[in-house]
Amino acid sequence: MASPTTCPNCGAPVAQPAGRFCMACGAALVSAEPTPVPAAPPPAPPAGQQRAAPAQPPPASTTARPPAAAPKAVAAPAPPKPGRKFTIINLRNLFGLFDLLAIVVGIGFLAFTLLRTPSAQCQPLEVPASHTVADSRRTQAGTLDGFVVFQSGQTYLIAEGQALTIPEDGTLLIEPGARLQFGAGAALDVHGRLHACGSSGKPIVLTSDQDDPERKSAGGPQPGDWIGVRFFDESNDDSVLGHVQIRYAGRDNHGAVHLGKASPHLSELTITDSKWFPLSMAPSAAPVISGKIEFTNTPAQGIEVRGGEIREDVTWENTAIVYVVTGNVRVSQATRMTIKPDVVVKFAPDTGLEVEGTLMASGNGRGAPKIEERGSITFTSIKDDEVAGDTDGRAAVPEAGDWYGILLRGSSSRSILHGTLIRYAGKNNRGAIHIENASPEVSGNRIEHSAWYAVSADAGSGPKITGNVLAEINEGAGLEIRGGALEGRETWRWQTADSDMVRVLTGNLTIGREGIFEIGPALIVRFAKDTGIYVDGALRVMGEKGKPVTLTSLRDDAADAGGDVDGSAARPVAGDWKGIYINRESNDRLTEIKYAVVRYAAVGLQFTDVGPVVEAVTISDTAGLGIACEEDAKPTLTGVTYTRTGQGDTNCNR
Repeated sequence: MASPTTCPNCGAPVAQPAGRFCMACGAALVSAEPTPVPAAPPPAPPAGQQRAAPAQPPPASTTARPPAAAPKAVAAPAPPKPGRKFTIINLRNLFGLFDLLAIVVGIGFLAFTLLRTPSAQCQPLEVPASHTVADSRRTQAGTLDGFVVFQSGQTYLIAEGQALTIPEDGTLLIEPGARLQFGAGAALDVHGRLHACGSSGKPIVLTSDQDDPERKSAGGPQPGDWIGVRFFDESNDDSVLGHVQIRYAGRDNHGAVHLGKASPHLSELTITDSKWFPLSMAPSAAPVISGKIEFTNTPAQGIEVRGGEIREDVTWENTAIVYVVTGNVRVSQATRMTIKPDVVVKFAPDTGLEVEGTLMASGNGRGAPKIEERGSITFTSIKDDEVAGDTDGRAAVPEAGDWYGILLRGSSSRSILHGTLIRYAGKNNRGAIHIENASPEVSGNRIEHSAWYAVSADAGSGPKITGNVLAEINEGAGLEIRGGALEGRETWRWQTADSDMVRVLTGNLTIGREGIFEIGPALIVRFAKDTGIYVDGALRVMGEKGKPVTLTSLRDDAADAGGDVDGSAARPVAGDWKGIYINRESNDRLTEIKYAVVRYAAVGLQFTDVGPVVEAVTISDTAGLGIACEEDAKPTLTGVTYTRTGQGDTNCNR
């Protein structure tokens, strides 16, 4: 149909080719419906009379339309031009937005759930067509073959003294409501995959064969009737124990759940009447523990960590259960051990943690935590009931020195101990933190109730020690420097920036012939009885004006000596420590002693056949000479002052 040249509604001219609507009034120019072929055109109207619009079909409404006014013919009404609407809230769009938000939130929640809950934990397990359903009428023993199912509602008896073994390529599926009864000394050994997922209404029960209402024996079930569930090193980490009750296990010092280097998923466990720890693991195990874990009538409330060596990176992160170390744990070289915030580790007597690799134990950023402060990490005695309650079930009182402490050795220089609480350590003259030839960071910790020094290091170590709080330390509230020899062509520096603790030398320190030992400004070094420094290499005591180096007795509690360190009321006396001895082999060209205070030594400084520089040094309260020269010693003495020297100030330069 050809488009009109004028609008039939308003008479406005229509540009060709025309669109479907008039650009002036919006009236339809071409019908969207198919148009029948018109009859012969009507006769032309008389001159002066306006052309009538084409006839339109009657509306579907039954109401009669009023006739058009004459003489002017009225065109069919065009569809009304929609007006512009200002909508504050479009409900359709609003509900669409809510739907979108709901989808986003749902996806986020699903992702959070999937990340938070292990995928293998109590999810339905696909059963292959080749599976075997175990016969509950037969006693179970030996190695299972392939995929085996223990059915819901059935009771299975495991033979006395036998292990029911899941091989590496095998799977045992225990359905909700199944019950396994173990004869004396029996066990469930997992080398492959165990999927034991009960439910709150249908828990799986693993128990003694004496725990049977239909077999009432005279003695009844006893803790330790059977061994327990043992996960071996090669077991599948997708193994699951969920909604499982384990009763009367723990024979032969085995945990009711006993882990090698394994990482099964443990959730909603109830362990009762175990003779040994309810859970026991090798130190390299990493079980995933979630949900409620309940222990009743067990000798300890925690997961035992058996002594041994950790050779692969491991993380201790379970915060709902206390780790109880029952044997020395050693982290080997090139191995990283991470302990997460809120973890509590308790140590049985005569045990400790030795780290030759890397220990990352970083608690909250506030530092120096109090008992059970959120975000902290706690290392303490198994007898300590103030932290995480009564773990060993006994009324024993914790004492300083219950356990050894944390030893950081050699390659552990990158270790960090921060925001931890360390209690009741220090056995056998070991520091609560004991450092051997390493330079870890020890910051923001609270160390208390230690039988020995809070931190102990050999002279060759360079730990970064800041912001620690010490309380009730029996031997010394400071940094112990153990005596020894510094050998090799190295420079050892003690600086205040490395430690805000007073250094206490507890043994003689010898500087090798090629070594250089430097003490920085404002540093305080206190000496235990009969100790001193012997120099065969070079000694550089580099104090500054207003920031002297102080070398004095352990018992010197003066403010400029760091206050009370040893907790003793004994007063310092002349001759408490030996002094500084610079021998003929030493490098007197590099040796300097400047801006220093030396108190309570047998001899302040003694030189043998050497001539180093001594400047702005104050020497007091010596048992012998302030400065002694032997043989052909000729030191350069400038600005040296003496007070209360027992045998005179000096015999040098005579």
